[in-house]
Amino acid sequence: MCKNESLEDPYFSSPDNFTEPSDGIRYNPETPEFSASTSLLSDMVQKHIDEVGADKVAIIYLGFGEVLQFFQSSATHDTLNDVRWFGPGSITKEHRLINDPIGLEFSTNVSFTTVQVGVSKNPTYEHVQEYLINTMGKTPNTFVHSSYDAVWLVGLSMLESQSSDASEIKKVMINVANSYSGAIGPVKLNEAGDLAQANYEVWGIRDGTWILLGQYNHSDDSITLS
Repeated sequence: MCKNESLEDPYFSSPDNFTEPSDGIRYNPETPEFSASTSLLSDMVQKHIDEVGADKVAIIYLGFGEVLQFFQSSATHDTLNDVRWFGPGSITKEHRLINDPIGLEFSTNVSFTTVQVGVSKNPTYEHVQEYLINTMGKTPNTFVHSSYDAVWLVGLSMLESQSSDASEIKKVMINVANSYSGAIGPVKLNEAGDLAQANYEVWGIRDGTWILLGQYNHSDDSITLS
């Protein structure tokens, strides 16, 4: 959860404008319901709203498949409906959020917006995409493609190191990644293990569906709004 001096831009806000974020809340994703967690979050958000106003408070939700249940519980709190919500690539294009009436209404109320890695479509991407659509009956998000590449990187690193020991795999993984191109394209890594060069896409639930809102291009450090 963050406070911002201005959230007027509908899609982007500079990190420099944010104050120190709150500690937020933690919860067990396997819990059957989230009423205690969302009540706690609502109380925390209300304190920030009282301090700076709802238009200057935002929630960054970092979760996975339990997002629908969490949003359904959050929808019962007026305070949580009054602020912007942002999320990660792992729940970008989560179809249940738009297929569920409560999830859709809440996501619309909070202008739910996510960021995911922008892929360069290639034969591997198309192969994975087609297979998952045929198998699952829905379009996967980029998180699935990066997971596919992660498995390949681990496997190739095991072959390169001739070891299944994590410390040995870690020693060679960056070098292996530098010569690997997979479903999301080239995956050259930096020393922290993140993509050294990557484009990003901003998605949001608007007018009842997921739409592409903007793109960040690494090569010229530019942002383009859709």
